[in-house]
Amino acid sequence: MRIASVEQEQCKPEKCGNLCIRVCPVERVKPLTIVIEPSTKKAKIDEDLCIGCGICVNKCPFTAITILNVPDSWSDTIVNKYRSSGFTLFWLPTLKKGAVVGVLGRNGAGKTTSLKVLTGELVPNLGSEDASRDSVIKFFRGKELQRYFTDLYTGELRVVVKPQYLDHLKTNMRVSDYLAGVDPRIVGELNLTNVLGRTMDVVSGGELQKAAIAKVVGTDADAYFFDEPASFLDVRDRFVMSRLIRGLASEGKYVCVVEHDLAVLDYLSDYVVVVYGEAGAYGYVSNSYSTNTGINAMLTGYLPDKNMKIHSNPIIFRKRSSEYKAPQTRPLEWPRLSMSYDSGFTLDVEPGAVYKGTAVGLVGENGVGKTSFISRLQAYFKEAYFAGRSVSVSYKPQTLTPKFDGTVEEMFAKYASKALDENAFMTDVYEPLRINRLTQKNVSELSGGELQRVATVLSLAVDADVYLLDEPSAYLDVEERLFVSKAIRRNVENRDAVAFVVDHDLAMIDYVSDYLIVVEGEPGVRGHVCKTTTLREGLNRFLQGLGITFRRDKETGRPRANKVGSNLDRHQKDIGEYFYESSIAELPGESGD
Repeated sequence: MRIASVEQEQCKPEKCGNLCIRVCPVERVKPLTIVIEPSTKKAKIDEDLCIGCGICVNKCPFTAITILNVPDSWSDTIVNKYRSSGFTLFWLPTLKKGAVVGVLGRNGAGKTTSLKVLTGELVPNLGSEDASRDSVIKFFRGKELQRYFTDLYTGELRVVVKPQYLDHLKTNMRVSDYLAGVDPRIVGELNLTNVLGRTMDVVSGGELQKAAIAKVVGTDADAYFFDEPASFLDVRDRFVMSRLIRGLASEGKYVCVVEHDLAVLDYLSDYVVVVYGEAGAYGYVSNSYSTNTGINAMLTGYLPDKNMKIHSNPIIFRKRSSEYKAPQTRPLEWPRLSMSYDSGFTLDVEPGAVYKGTAVGLVGENGVGKTSFISRLQAYFKEAYFAGRSVSVSYKPQTLTPKFDGTVEEMFAKYASKALDENAFMTDVYEPLRINRLTQKNVSELSGGELQRVATVLSLAVDADVYLLDEPSAYLDVEERLFVSKAIRRNVENRDAVAFVVDHDLAMIDYVSDYLIVVEGEPGVRGHVCKTTTLREGLNRFLQGLGITFRRDKETGRPRANKVGSNLDRHQKDIGEYFYESSIAELPGESGD
């Protein structure tokens, strides 16, 4: 079975002179194998006529074409096919009453499309022109999803959704009015009481996310769907949110969560499905796995029940956070710093030092001064001198507002032309984050994840001594987060520089960091930036403040949150090890699940 897809925004026939049509060998004997559709002005490939030679794929100057062969047996599992681009979704996550089903996979592989089908927003076409609700129910005959769609289409199933993007909520409605009828205990647990008097258009991104979660959790329904609920939340709120969602499953509801934070997904899910494929071309939804098996299958790139490799480079976390030795180089240092703001917020910074060629993670609750700290570091380093010269700084802010009027290609040509000629940058940063698939898109039209990748790569393209990256994981999928982590590490090593990375994804912080800086305090009132420590020492301090314990997975080394009150959770708290390292053996018969 052949899939031929065309990335609509990358396809520019007016710039390439219909090159794909001119080089296609089949087009010479079977015209209309590739056509420029009058309605879209984009190329469309007839999958039945295409022979899969790959010439058009290699010749397309804008990397807009993807042609792949998939097993013929998959033809019986087509759920939806977009005629305009050729993207095909195979199968759906199987929901289970009384359980949280986590959905894990790369962006563009069909996770959101799956949710649209399961919520009834999209009636799938099953790859044909005449599909209907009755044909969908018949398609899943004998499966658990048959009863689900029967109840959904007859109106017996009440569905509520927390969407991925929340811009539509930014209105002049008061938070209290939006949350009218929601149990006050839910509002209190999510720390929303203090913002009830504000309007939805002035609250922060994290507060808007928590309000949306509270609204969904507080709605009486039969099926609950959450698309990336951890975005903009700090670590404490992520685990509060997780417990609220798990509470819905304990009431016998259907619960489905799309999430990229591995620690959160591991903590809240009972089952995990992996959505794998080629972004923009196809997505295949795996069978349900136990949470640990599913996440590890995604990281190792191997689905055991299918005997299938889904990517070639296993992702293994380093197990040396307590053993890291400082490089024998002169560190970059800063003195004690104090700041106060008109809002009344104060920030106290302990003296610190970092070494070139390393990455430093920053963790802390929202509102305690992480962004203020790195903004102050930016100003301090620009004014300071080390080894007789000034320090250059590259900064990626937390909030991204695209102002460049032009395409991604034009922006890189203007601001990063030198880096594009560096083999190390292209191999370690630019290509792994697939920027070449975005070059023809206008910067103003990039999605949240695309804009995040472009901004991060553009900041790393600068030849600097210090890189300040504020929440680079926002909107990125798991693979992209780890690719960004690798890119940051390789960039600072290649340039003998330092990177400061602010993030709430503890798996990413663990993967990227050599050292850690913990920022403590009272949100919105005061903040305290602690001294630089080893990763293990810092995470122990940070997690103790949250009352959460972590252990490492034996297979992949990734950090896993223990269920509160589990044997291992109690044991680690007793011995003061909130971040379990591989050097500490797990007690026989004990589990953190």
